[in-house]
Amino acid sequence: MAMINDSSLYAVGCKSNTLLLDSRTLETIQEIPVNPNRLGIWSLSFQDNVITIGTGIGVIMFYHIRAGKYLESSFNSSRKVALKPSIGYVVSISMTVIDK
Repeated sequence: MAMINDSSLYAVGCKSNTLLLDSRTLETIQEIPVNPNRLGIWSLSFQDNVITIGTGIGVIMFYHIRAGKYLESSFNSSRKVALKPSIGYVVSISMTVIDK
């Protein structure tokens, strides 16, 4: 859940969408669909009129509230802008300190 600065809107993440709610009435103002296979909404944040939506598989998407659509690629207007994690792994290194 997140609140837009200087506004009365809350954003609440669900399994397959994000709801924008009026904080005074708690009524749904807008429903932002998210592809259902992305394992739900795990994080939300606002910057001006753009809401950043983080999903359960690590994809981050950007939705412009006033325009009512996801940000589009400047190279291909039919594609949404999204940050996707690369395939990889994390190596854990442990160190042991020995006192003399």
